[in-house]
Amino acid sequence: MISYHKTFTLTRELVDQWISITGDDNPIHKEDSTLKYGKPVVPGFLVTSFITHQPMTPNWAVAKIDVRYHDAVFIDDTINAKYEVRKERPGKLRVTYIEIYVGDVLKQSAEITTVALR
Repeated sequence: MISYHKTFTLTRELVDQWISITGDDNPIHKEDSTLKYGKPVVPGFLVTSFITHQPMTPNWAVAKIDVRYHDAVFIDDTINAKYEVRKERPGKLRVTYIEIYVGDVLKQSAEITTVALR
């Protein structure tokens, strides 16, 4: 089994760029948010985009992804993405299980299937 991890910091600038590109104007992502968490939450799909960042060979595409959202991620949190390849047919298919943590707290998990394009 192949395992690896990658760390990313979710800055205000990155969140603002994501919001600008996607048009996500949900007030939960803004500095003056007075919603449930009392501070701005990073868009869930932005965090999910790091799940699809897999250090793999070129010419692979995502075929299927199953994501679970466990808890909110906040601006300036550093996430640690832990990847474990659970199934692989070299040059054809790979199934990877990914967990996204902030500290010791699980924030998202996913199983992603990628396929070779060549």
